[in-house]
Amino acid sequence: MAYEIPIQAVSFPSTAAVIQYRCVVLTSGGGVKPSTGQSTAAGWVRVFGVAQDKTTGSGRIVPVLHQGVTKVAASTKAIKVGQYLRATSGAASTATNLGGTVRPTTSDLLTYAIGQALTSCAAAAAGNQRLIAMRLL
Repeated sequence: MAYEIPIQAVSFPSTAAVIQYRCVVLTSGGGVKPSTGQSTAAGWVRVFGVAQDKTTGSGRIVPVLHQGVTKVAASTKAIKVGQYLRATSGAASTATNLGGTVRPTTSDLLTYAIGQALTSCAAAAAGNQRLIAMRLL
């Protein structure tokens, strides 16, 4: 069962539609948008936090938890308690488990890790929305 222990949430204007409990990144204009995965290009755009509400378009205010324990949408991969997690790649969609969901990281250096799983879930087919509890790093 996913749970939350919020420590610090900050509200930002959205620059696109945002799905609740998905990872978001800060934009250069000071808003947030759905994460499409870890950027390895110059600037290293990283996940800022997890959206605590949804928006239907740009210009709407969305609270983002960036410190504490949050519910977060899981990808199609199995997740075990204690595993370090990274954001998945792809466009955010409620029909898939891509874009802004989390999955176990395979990096030994934990460079891409954004959190640690506090609950687990089994692997599932795309479209099966599942929430886990994650401690934000």
